[in-house]
Amino acid sequence: QIFCDFGQNFKVLDTNGEDPITEEIVDSISHDEIGVVSITTYTKHGFEDGSYVTFHDVKGMTEINDREFKITVL
Repeated sequence: QIFCDFGQNFKVLDTNGEDPITEEIVDSISHDEIGVVSITTYTKHGFEDGSYVTFHDVKGMTEINDREFKITVL
């Protein structure tokens, strides 16, 4: 076993220990002050209020790429 202590300032954002979703599930994103993301799957995505997401390779809204967002599930 390996134990790593990253100190008191280290933040753990993972709430369930599962691997992150890395597939393409974004269908559209509204361009409002508070963006609404529509996904392409009807299966349970596993996100919950307070989860953090990071977008990569988004076309058309490149300003959100590689940024972290705290979400609310609608």
